[in-house]
Amino acid sequence: MDLLSIPSSNPSLPPKIKEARDMFKYAAVFFLVAALIYFLWGFLTIMSGVLWSVLFLDATYSIWSMISGTIRIVFGVVALILKGKLVDDLIDPIDDGRAKEIGETTMVIYIILGFIFGLVIAGVLVLLGYMKLDEAETQANQCPTCRAGLRYVPEYDNWYCDNCGDYKTPVTPPRSPGPPPPEAPPEEPEEKPPESPPPPE
Repeated sequence: MDLLSIPSSNPSLPPKIKEARDMFKYAAVFFLVAALIYFLWGFLTIMSGVLWSVLFLDATYSIWSMISGTIRIVFGVVALILKGKLVDDLIDPIDDGRAKEIGETTMVIYIILGFIFGLVIAGVLVLLGYMKLDEAETQANQCPTCRAGLRYVPEYDNWYCDNCGDYKTPVTPPRSPGPPPPEAPPEEPEEKPPESPPPPE
């Protein structure tokens, strides 16, 4: 885990995935900025407490300054670690083509931690990146002609548009189609599930 550097972007990323990666990159940068702010803030707080103690012989203020300054420095350390973990957990999987492996729980955790240790802005940036990833997932299986959802047909390893009645290549082809989503049971007995489409020519 490299705490300071951010890897270069994969040039072959789809546009929406790249936008999500950029949001995560900015969040990582802002974790670095937050760490620097916390370090400086904590150091200045401790130094002001020491100076106050020397000038006015007031140990109480000095002790509280030491405690609050140390807490801020700890926040800085946590922000620095979160920056490195964010690169490992969010940016690296996107660059490796494994964006679908990023779990929703992981994303929510980084949003919350970004609000706490990233001076709110890092959390907002991770949230925007999460929304971009969700948008990319929605667009991944759209028909390029009518924008309706495509249905994956396992026996032909192809995508079929029920609206157009033809096989289509998704707007942003998914890296691995996986099994099709389960079809909802018909509400009325008269309705029949869609018939299997003919084999592609």
